Amino acid sequence: MPRHLAESYLHMPGGQSDNPSSPYYDAGWQAWAKGRPTPLLPGHAQHTLLLVPDARGR
Repeated sequence: MPRHLAESYLHMPGGQSDNPSSPYYDAGWQAWAKGRPTPLLPGHAQHTLLLVPDARGR
């Protein structure tokens, strides 16, 4: 477990998506290529995904 999370950073060449058609596919690439660290702790949520079962309960 990393310590000092507020000062920690992530250095990753790509985004979390494995789908090249996703707008997040290469998220973080520019920062990685230019050597700029990305904060490890998340910022404010930009999107929310809500999963709701259909009328049949599936």
